[in-house]
Amino acid sequence: PNLASYTIEIVPDQDIEYQKLKSGETDTGYIPPEKLEEARTLDNVSVYEWWTAAASWRYIGLNMREGFATHDINVRHGLNYAIDKQLLTDEVMLGQAKRLCSVFPDTSWVYNPDVPCYDFDTEQALATFTEAGYTLQDDKLVDANGEQLTLKLIYGPNTSKTRELIAVSVQDMLSDVGINVEVQALEWASFLDAIHAAEPDWDLFIGGWRATIEPHIMYTIWAEESIPDLNSVAYINKDVEQLFKEGGATYDTAVRTQKYQEAQMIISEESPYIFLFNNKSWSGQNNRIKGIEPKPLGIGWNSEDWFIEETQ
Repeated sequence: PNLASYTIEIVPDQDIEYQKLKSGETDTGYIPPEKLEEARTLDNVSVYEWWTAAASWRYIGLNMREGFATHDINVRHGLNYAIDKQLLTDEVMLGQAKRLCSVFPDTSWVYNPDVPCYDFDTEQALATFTEAGYTLQDDKLVDANGEQLTLKLIYGPNTSKTRELIAVSVQDMLSDVGINVEVQALEWASFLDAIHAAEPDWDLFIGGWRATIEPHIMYTIWAEESIPDLNSVAYINKDVEQLFKEGGATYDTAVRTQKYQEAQMIISEESPYIFLFNNKSWSGQNNRIKGIEPKPLGIGWNSEDWFIEETQ
């Protein structure tokens, strides 16, 4: 390697991280989506952008446990139709993401392009809520007892502007179909405690995963044995588990693709998640760092070739 050492500094939040990159105090740092355009104009920073094979993706987790409104598949489908996921992708990520309809993004070799996407459709949403026993009365979606459907949405960390914008946007969209959404922002440790609780009190949470190049690794977030840690929504489907096991038991890529694509179809149809978008990857690096060549595998694949350009 050309670099003798690499120092990692922990800072309180992502805004400070960006400011340190901008000022030249650090050589690399996170760039929030709303600051990306500004970062591209900085004299001391190069912004590298690429679509990665192991994409980061965002979703809304729906509590599948009995006793929660989201246990009903018609409620889950209704929510899916009521949320304008393309608008969230465009407005929240400012063009730096793609719509996601599956547990695997389109950069994955097992991606299934035929899964249902639940495009924004308020009429379809209301029709689906009707199948769950709800009706729209005086701009409120109410059950047979006249009680308005009220959902608790949590997100964390409370410093994340991106997740805050997703939360308030979803709150507004669901209000348009008569649903009352109570949003609670939590600091990171409290958020993790909440989504990993054995008996949670939330209906929805905003989450994120990073896709894996090896698709079988994603089995863990759908397995019953992973409840409530990785499988926070308590999704249980033994057919999905079997398909993952069969896909992981062979080296035949055609068979593996078929198994994982079947699993994607079932998961998308049952909607334990509302899939939102997968991020374009980008990274800000001080101009003094040379030799960087981002690939679908990421920006650090050739880090041993990076070097510091000497200044006069």
